[in-house]
Formats: sequence, C-alpha cells, structure tokens
Amino acid sequence: MTSPYDSLNSSYGISNDYDTSGYGQQQHHHHMAHDDPYAATSGTGGATYSTKYGTYADEDLDLKAAPKTTVADQLGEPPADPRGIVYGIFLLLGIGMLFPWNVFVNATSFYGLRFAGSPFSDNFVNFFSITYNLSNMILIVVVALLVSRLTPRGSVFGALMAMAGAFVVQTALVYVEMDPTLFFVITLLLVVVCGGSGAFFQSGIFAITASFPGKYTSAIMIGQGVAGIVVSISQLLTQLISDPNAGSADDGSAELSALLYFLVAVFLLIACIFSFATLPRMALFTYFTEKAARLTGTGSDVAPDSDTAPLIPTDPVDEDGLALPAQPAGYMAIFREIWFMPVGVFFTFFLTLSLFPMFIAATAPSTESDSRLFNDLFVSFGFLVFNIGDITGRFLPTLYVAPAKSLLPMSLLRLVFIPLFLFCNVVLYDPTGQPIESPVPVIFANDWVFWGILLVFAISNGYVANVQMMLGAQQVSDMRNLPKASNLMVSALVAGLLFGSMASFGLRGILCSCNPFIE
Repeated sequence: MTSPYDSLNSSYGISNDYDTSGYGQQQHHHHMAHDDPYAATSGTGGATYSTKYGTYADEDLDLKAAPKTTVADQLGEPPADPRGIVYGIFLLLGIGMLFPWNVFVNATSFYGLRFAGSPFSDNFVNFFSITYNLSNMILIVVVALLVSRLTPRGSVFGALMAMAGAFVVQTALVYVEMDPTLFFVITLLLVVVCGGSGAFFQSGIFAITASFPGKYTSAIMIGQGVAGIVVSISQLLTQLISDPNAGSADDGSAELSALLYFLVAVFLLIACIFSFATLPRMALFTYFTEKAARLTGTGSDVAPDSDTAPLIPTDPVDEDGLALPAQPAGYMAIFREIWFMPVGVFFTFFLTLSLFPMFIAATAPSTESDSRLFNDLFVSFGFLVFNIGDITGRFLPTLYVAPAKSLLPMSLLRLVFIPLFLFCNVVLYDPTGQPIESPVPVIFANDWVFWGILLVFAISNGYVANVQMMLGAQQVSDMRNLPKASNLMVSALVAGLLFGSMASFGLRGILCSCNPFIE
C-alpha cells in the first residue's frame, strides 16, 4: 500500500527501503538529528545526508533542486469559516470571559443597598477588583506550573462550569435577607471563584487562538468589550424605567435589575459551554489545531479521524519544515525575546484598573440640572461611555494594527490619565454618608470634559490591549513556545489588573486622606 512517506520521497526523486505502511513506524525516525534536517556526513561514495526521512547519498538527492515540504504544504490552504461561525464562537467566549466581572462592578445599586450599614458600603468595588484579580493572578501561576498537564479545552470547560455555578448561587441569594457583612463575605467568595476560574478560561482560550490568525484573538478581545456594553445598557435601561424618587420601590428595582444581570450571566455561560463544545467539529478549528500540533511537536487537542490524522511524523518543525532545537525554551528565555509585549500589556491594564471603575463611581456631576442624566443616571452613563469607548478601541485594529515595538510607548503614554482624572469632580463619602473633603483641587468642573477624558481613556485601552494580545505570543521565533508565550501574556495582563486594583486603593487614599480599606 502506498504510504504518505512514499509520495513525500517521490517528490524529492528518491526512494526508500524501510517500511512506512503505518503511523506506528513514525517512532523509528525520532533518533535522527534535528539540529540540521540535511546534516552532511562523509561516506565512501561521497557525502551522505541524514534527514528526517532517511539517509541519502549525493547522487540520490539534489537538495538545491528539491522542493520544500512545509507545514502549509502538508495541510494545504486553511478551510473557510462559513458564515463566520468560528469567529462568532470566539466572540461569544470573549463576552462570557468578562461578563461575570462586568456584572459584579456594574450592579453597584444592588450591592450598595445590600452592604448598607457595613464598613464596605462605599468601597466594595475596590474590594471586588482586588479580590477578583488576586485570585486570578494566583491561579494563573498555577496554570503556568501545570501547563504541560492541562489541556486548553479542559481548562475552558472547567472554568465555564465553575463560573456558571457561582452565578446560580448569586442569583438564588438576591431576595435572601441576611447581615450585610455576611452577604459581603459570601459575595466576595463568589468573586474569588469567578476570578480563579477566569485564569483557566483566559489561559486556555488564548493558548488555542495563539495558533490562529490574529483576527480570532481580536474576536475574543472585542467580545470582552461587548460584555461591558451589554451590562451597561441593561443597567441604564433598568434605571430609566424606575422612579428615582420611589424610595423602597427603587430598592426593589435595584434587586430586580441584579436578578436579571445574574440570570443573563447564567444563561450566557451555559451558551458558551455548548458553543465551545461544537468547535472541534469545525474544519477551520481542526486545521489550526493540527497546524499548532505539528509546529510544536505535541499531540493535537482534537481527536484525529481519517480526515485529520497526521500525514507525516509530528517532529517539531518551523514554518518552512526545518527541524527545531531538541527542547523548547523556558519562560525566562521567552520573556527575554518578547519582553516588550508582556511589559506593555502589564502597564496597559495596570493603568486601566487603577482608574476604572473607581473614578466613574466616585465622580459626581458638576452640572446643576433637573435632568436625570446629571443626577441618578450619571454613574450609569459614565460606565456606558467607558464601554462604548473600549469596544470602539477594540474594533480599530481592523483598520490599522500598530507595529509591535510601538505598543509599550503607547502604554506608558496613558499614564497622563492619572492626573486628568484626579482633577475631575471626585467626591468620596465616609461610612456615615458624609462627603470627605479632598486635598486635590477640582480643575475640570465640567461633566462633558470628564466624559471626554473617559472616552479617550477607554478607546486607548481597547485599542492597545487588543493589538498587544493579538501580536504578543506571535513574536516568538520558535512556534513550540506559543503556549508558554500565550501564558506569559495572560500572566502579564492579570498582573496588571491585580496591581492596578491595588493602586486604586492608593489613589483613593490620596483623595480621602484616610485609610482606603475601611473608609
């Protein structure tokens, strides 16, 4: 029977005398050198060449005339994505990735109501932020240590189920009366579950898309922006249909709004589970998963069948089919090669979480008006402005992708937003509900200026973060390092979120001249 190796060797105009009738014979060739796929050695009849596929004499093999067999040659052109189904699934997974976080930080009316009378009634957003990101960071380290034992698909499935379970519990507690401090502790535990699960979710999904064209990573980043938009619009609409002077009736509106948020989160996460389960049946997904397996020398995460089984041994090779070094690089070696990308993404998210969502929740309207926009809807509208800007920035790479080396300077330039927000009309309150006098003067006493600063801040976050995650892992020269490079980028992202959350307490301390953890 003709084997895949017969056709391969015939394309070089050579023959072989070893049995290649089955894939079980692949292991016989693994002893051959990989430092040089065409290593020349001396022999009685002239030079001989040791390749992955056998040893040949000069007269049998004209290397200069021989066509290369690359990974792309082996797999052919990537199949189409009919109706953008794969792109749409990654977009949905991006929404599911950040939807839980957005629900926690946007349901401020509900949590403010339930935490009233506790030391956490005015600073719970800061606690949510640091707890979510600390648990995320700790589990990211665990994922990095267990990267060789975890499969991306298993990580994503487990994370989605844990997050869905957390929101089932949160939904069940909406109308359960309990001590405010106890409710805060339970909610914080659910935040920990979602943050820790998010580490597995992010690592798994970005490891998968690292081998796909950049637009599929961009789909995840855009989906994250869509999550914020959906929650912000829901919050604003819920407030619009409520009576701002209704007292206890308004409390009921806050609970109803939160119930809807939590139910939507549950059903969205279930939809993510089922849609992700369909991906291995998509030809495009199978193609890029198999390509990654051949480039990295690892087994495919998709069970092979007659159409997807490897055609040649999956020894690690580069894009041109040339053998790579025996061992992939460690994390430090990868960091030295692409340091400007993880450092850049760290600063991007560090700055964003230092200022968001604290400054949106803490900035009071400067305009004296009867309009609800400058009263009870002011904070909700601020969240909407941020999320509109963020998703706009995440779409911009479809028009222009900045060079990789320019992204770190762009991240550092965003530090200018710290003084800009500090000079806005920020008003903090003590546990008794009295405003705290700020030592920072108000320079931008104009709501439109505040919204303008917020919009530019959000656009810059969306654009820079999207391009960094699109290009980051792909800066490695050895494709076997893609999974580790992807983990490195996600780790830098989460570290930025964590330290940014901690910095938000520092900025709060500056504004209130107090202990930010209890006031």
